[in-house]
Amino acid sequence: MSPRDISLTAKGSGTEAVIDGHIIFLQGIVPADVEDDFRFV
Repeated sequence: MSPRDISLTAKGSGTEAVIDGHIIFLQGIVPADVEDDFRFV
């Protein structure tokens, strides 16, 4: 399964993930670990 076009931006309250034009706020997730743990989405 190929990862989709995911861009991550550090935010004050957490991480903002933009997936296929959808903005999802991920709380308590370290941006560095998101790429490896993002398969659950």
